[in-house]
Amino acid sequence: MEITGGLNTFLIPSTPTNPSGLTTPAVTVPRGTSFQFYGGAIGNGPCGTVASCSTQAAGLQTLGSIDDTVVWTVGSSPSTNCISGVVGCTSIYGTVSSSGLYTAPTVSPTGVFPFTAVVIMEANTLKTTTKTAYITVN
Repeated sequence: MEITGGLNTFLIPSTPTNPSGLTTPAVTVPRGTSFQFYGGAIGNGPCGTVASCSTQAAGLQTLGSIDDTVVWTVGSSPSTNCISGVVGCTSIYGTVSSSGLYTAPTVSPTGVFPFTAVVIMEANTLKTTTKTAYITVN
């Protein structure tokens, strides 16, 4: 049984999650320029067992030892994103650094401008805890 605790993510700006399926761009970025996203994970990460969660709750875990890092990805859709700099990933939709700096490509992957890219920030300890920002690149 996995207990997820109170892990939350925040991303500024982000695309709202309601209504479901919304893909309205959170920001427009001119080709070849950069945009700084701000975000992170806050709270307790997942515990593998009730006993380990009880240990965290009792304050027996070292303060600040919870992994609240995030992983940034970029791609054409949430299901096709990849981590910048990883072998096999391409930067045709731009790149995003480990600090959330998105850099738009100078050449459109679709052959025309504007096009849409998607930046996703996910909690390192719980990959299903994410925030999304759709971007228009013009």
